Amino acid sequence: MRIAGFVSSTGLTEITMKPTKLSLMVILTFLSLCTWTYAAPYTINMRWSQRNNDDGELSEPSVSQWPSGFTTYQDQPQRYSPSSSKVDEIPQDYPRTDDEFPDISSFKFPRDEPQKCQVIKNTAVNCTLRNLKNIPSTNFSSNILIFNLSQNEIKILPGHAFFKYKYLRKLAIRNNLIAKIDPLAFSGLSNLKMLDLYGNKLIMNPITTRNAFSDNVFAPLKNLKELRLNRNNPQPNDSALRYPDKALAQLSTLETLLLDGFPEPVFENGFANLTRLKYLSLSGYKDGYCHLNGLKNETFRHVTSLENLQMRSCNLQGHKIEAGTFIPLKKLYHLDLDGNQDINVQFFDRLFYGLQNTSTLKHLHMTFVVNSYTLDVCLSSRYIKYFPQSVEYLVAQENKIACLDRNVINIISKSLKVIDISRNSFVFGTYFLDLPKLTELTTIIMNNYAELANKLPKVYPYNPHTPRLDTENCSLYESDQIMAYSQEFILRLPPKLKTVRIEYASVKYILSRLTVHENNTLEELTLVGNYIPALHGPIYGLKKIKTCQMMENDISDISETFFETFASLEMLNLSLNSLGSFFQRKHETRAFEHLKKLKNLDLSSNSICFIGLGVFRGMNELSFLNLSHNPLTRFDPDISQMYNLKYLGLADTRLSFLDKRTRDFIDERIKNGPFHVDMQQSSIFCDCENLLFLKWMTESKAFRFKSQVYRCYNPDSSFQNIFDGYSKVIGDLNRQCVSHKTLFFIVSSMTCMFALVIFGSLIYRYRWKLRYMYYATYLYLKPGDETTAIRNFEYDVFICYAEEDRDFVLGILNDALESRGFKVFIHARDFTAGEFIGSNIVRAVRTCRRTLVVLTRALAESSWCGYEIQMANMESAHRGYPVLIFLLKDDMTDSEMGVELLYNVRNNTYVPFPPESDTSEESLRTLWDKLATDIRK
Repeated sequence: MRIAGFVSSTGLTEITMKPTKLSLMVILTFLSLCTWTYAAPYTINMRWSQRNNDDGELSEPSVSQWPSGFTTYQDQPQRYSPSSSKVDEIPQDYPRTDDEFPDISSFKFPRDEPQKCQVIKNTAVNCTLRNLKNIPSTNFSSNILIFNLSQNEIKILPGHAFFKYKYLRKLAIRNNLIAKIDPLAFSGLSNLKMLDLYGNKLIMNPITTRNAFSDNVFAPLKNLKELRLNRNNPQPNDSALRYPDKALAQLSTLETLLLDGFPEPVFENGFANLTRLKYLSLSGYKDGYCHLNGLKNETFRHVTSLENLQMRSCNLQGHKIEAGTFIPLKKLYHLDLDGNQDINVQFFDRLFYGLQNTSTLKHLHMTFVVNSYTLDVCLSSRYIKYFPQSVEYLVAQENKIACLDRNVINIISKSLKVIDISRNSFVFGTYFLDLPKLTELTTIIMNNYAELANKLPKVYPYNPHTPRLDTENCSLYESDQIMAYSQEFILRLPPKLKTVRIEYASVKYILSRLTVHENNTLEELTLVGNYIPALHGPIYGLKKIKTCQMMENDISDISETFFETFASLEMLNLSLNSLGSFFQRKHETRAFEHLKKLKNLDLSSNSICFIGLGVFRGMNELSFLNLSHNPLTRFDPDISQMYNLKYLGLADTRLSFLDKRTRDFIDERIKNGPFHVDMQQSSIFCDCENLLFLKWMTESKAFRFKSQVYRCYNPDSSFQNIFDGYSKVIGDLNRQCVSHKTLFFIVSSMTCMFALVIFGSLIYRYRWKLRYMYYATYLYLKPGDETTAIRNFEYDVFICYAEEDRDFVLGILNDALESRGFKVFIHARDFTAGEFIGSNIVRAVRTCRRTLVVLTRALAESSWCGYEIQMANMESAHRGYPVLIFLLKDDMTDSEMGVELLYNVRNNTYVPFPPESDTSEESLRTLWDKLATDIRK
């Protein structure tokens, strides 16, 4: 497996690594990920190219802007800025004003008034973009403090041009065509603090200098602190160019000076008078023109008071930098060499030699100082043996560094607090073992933002002055005697390291099991814009971590054990990943249950359609929950225990409403303090069905309609933006939904009534069958019921009779049937005590071959007898043959029988009882024999 290649004068030294166990790859993963991903808490975001101002104006250095949600390093000193100098006390004779003086750079107005300047608060005059050829002769107030003449066509500054403006503090004449300055041009400006002549034609060579910069041209400027003369020499590689040191020598109060950079410059004797000079910029690109080529030992010998030196994009050649260049700069605090891509690693020793004994240098910027067309290099300790030990903030981005030899970390400054080595190509090696030696290190940054692409080359790479690279100590491996893979791998971090950031660094790993040595203080872990498809873990040892940023990593799976060791975590950002499928697969995942102290959880933009009820259970400290920009159609999670919740983000989702449980929680929560629900741009339906939610939402204090854009979706899927808090929509719906409610109530009532009638009719129609089925099922399921006994008919006949006929049945009929061998079932004798009557009746009908009905007037009036007859009818339908036999004991008319009884008599076997006139023994014997025959059929 090929790991890296290093450049040498003879060719490419290739380092190879044999495949080892899978555990080694796991080690490489988080190691290269954790240690060498740094996100600068404090960086000046200018790379070697300057800020992109439209007019080429030099912007003040600004702290880099991190993605939303990132914390920034706050405890570092601010860099010295050209515009950091403040206006001194206003002279006592000047009329006082409480208004703040506006900044010159903010004066930009349209061109519709080409000759008319604007006076602002009687303290500033703005004449930018007025096509002026000369200094305006308008009689402006002599009390103005700021005069801006930038971006015009002025060619000459005549004598006494500003004489009457004795209180003037800032004068800007940038981006004009000035090629000549009268020696008396600045007379009267004894209170001027800042003079900006950026972007003119003030060429600094021996011929034109006497016209542009006479020796006394700046003499009237007794209190000048900032002078900008950069971007005036479009051909900075002209060897005849010289700085007007005699003219500048008059500015003894000067603190900030911006110039173009000339080849191998030397600041002559006149600069020795600038004893207060702290900031010197010779930068190129958009800051100005710069072609230093080289630096000499005597370059800075007369500017020893410098604290901040800027030489960005100045075409510095490493082999032309003399070793003692920076020795005179004993007070240097900030050195910026960004964008000098031909310095190269091999000449770092020359660069650092003059800085090795300094105790004041804290900020060192060396971004893009290695040619982009070289192969990756190994940084040898021989090149940094003079590295200044006072440096605390090191920015060395995009330098083609792949690894370090084992002595580099031993030599490098132990005072380092922040290291930014973004856009390099570090590989995992044994130099990682030395990281704990950086005892003061708090932040490591290794991002890979592609801010600028390289241009196509104009010539083939060629540098005859490049010595052979030393790769002797650049091994990535342990010695053969050490069995590096036989023991559990433990990652050791610098003891004070608090921040690790890896952003867009092309990291492609699954975060599997890893152990970090417990002697660490890591609080912030940022992994952004990489490819980390799964969080498996666990990761042991990060007991103090508070912030974890893992956005835009394509994470699609989280193990339930990954966060179990992150008990101290307070902020977790998993936005811009692919967790939708994860929550779909694991509705009730317990991945977050260990995060008891978590206060901020961001799951926005994850394609989440559904989140289970208990996903956030136990997260009682949560105050910020963001689920915005997900296709959620309903909000199911239980948040009732989140008493500290202050923000619920549901913006840009498919939610049309919140259920009553969530609404009740919001109502209760808002009683205890501020609470905000964000549902802007969500799919909130404006119809009668959702009217109740709309009213609740507008009445709740949790929503902020004035500062946010909400939407109203119509039934046809069209929508409109809402700017009045739904007041008009609710009014319209109140009118529309009244008639709808009445109609709905009438239709619903009639539908229910019709359904009840149909249902009742069906129940009545099949009432006997239903009752039979109920009791039959009851008997079937009753313990101890014997199906076989039912099928073999335990009894021959069940006699159905009225209580008034009891004597006849028990005294005559029973004896007659039993004497003929029938086993008779009589309810007065054989019903089970304590059982339901209906159940006893069904059991009697099912266990008897026939049901004999003794039809009398008393039976016709008995409801239970009618029930027994209906159950016998159901049994007939079940068996498929008639079961009923009627013994017509009383002579009854059709009307006395009734419709149902008459129907049953006519459709079943019946035997008439002999009349009272013929009750002889012979007649009765014939009757009993007939009954016996019918029962046996």
